[in-house]
Amino acid sequence: MPRLRQKLTSTIERSVMALSRCTGLDRVIRPLYGGSGAILLLHRVVPRERQSRLAANRRLEITPEYLEQVIVQLRRAGYQAISMDRLASGFERRDWPRPFICFSIDDGYADTLEYALPVFEAYQTPFIVYIATGYIDGTILPWHLVLEALVVASNPPLPTAHARRAEAIIDRSENRAALFHDLNRKILSLSPRAQYAFADTLAQESDRSLTAFRHLMLDWQGVKALARHPLVTIGAHTVNHPPLSQLATAGQVQQEMLGGKRRLEEKLGQTIEHFAYPFGTRHTIGERERRIARQCGFSTMTTTREGTIHPRHHTHRDSLPRIEIAGGNEASLKQLMLQLCGVRAMLYNRFVPVVTG
Repeated sequence: MPRLRQKLTSTIERSVMALSRCTGLDRVIRPLYGGSGAILLLHRVVPRERQSRLAANRRLEITPEYLEQVIVQLRRAGYQAISMDRLASGFERRDWPRPFICFSIDDGYADTLEYALPVFEAYQTPFIVYIATGYIDGTILPWHLVLEALVVASNPPLPTAHARRAEAIIDRSENRAALFHDLNRKILSLSPRAQYAFADTLAQESDRSLTAFRHLMLDWQGVKALARHPLVTIGAHTVNHPPLSQLATAGQVQQEMLGGKRRLEEKLGQTIEHFAYPFGTRHTIGERERRIARQCGFSTMTTTREGTIHPRHHTHRDSLPRIEIAGGNEASLKQLMLQLCGVRAMLYNRFVPVVTG
């Protein structure tokens, strides 16, 4: 039943998006659902030849050229790019430029400095980078990329030794992509230390070392270079990037949030005002997580739930929605502009204009 509901929702979404493009329905929806502006979300900015082979990972990647197209299109549409600090102060004074846009990049990938920053510099566009400090300290790695390299890009996909240790997972997986998804689900269910041990076992049995993947993430020198840049704001994204709702105690959630914030403040010598929930879905954030984030003193807290920003979010700054930048062609750019009108959020959130919680 959940799969059937998801398929039906997807079909309705495609139909409404197509109808909006053909009829101008977006102009009717915008006043109700478009809000004052939006926070855009991206993860990786990499050249096409360096993009992931797996669709699940490639979904989190755009090219520098596409980022440039997005910025240019938004300017033509009248959007003004503002920083998260400006967004936060706008809640107090209710004086945002309309429409506005905020760019945000999650996690702390090395390509943020190498490929994203030059594009933002070229157009003098501010953006925020949410850093999970475990990535920078090397205590965790982007497991989805590690697994892709070990499972999908390897030949054979897994050695016999691992097949014996993870026989149940192997038996359920019909191909490399399915194996990747099963192993990724497994690794996300583990503690940070157990994640590293699990991945290290895979790497050793594939004659690889986890240190070979360290270059995918920024080091502290790179984070400091970003923090010094006038266009860049640094935000917190926990220490270990866990699904916070799965942590057993409130103390563990607080340790993740405050631990990441304090580590950044210690290394950068600046106050960290903004926070992004790892994963950021309604399944990984509840009232406990929002309450603790407020107690940590953040001025804004962002999710991955789709929606635009409205003045009423003044009282819901613990759960600000974002719109993900995905794809890389003319069709995806047109879809993004429809999303900024609130078309998809209207469907996803059952016609509620202000997305919270």
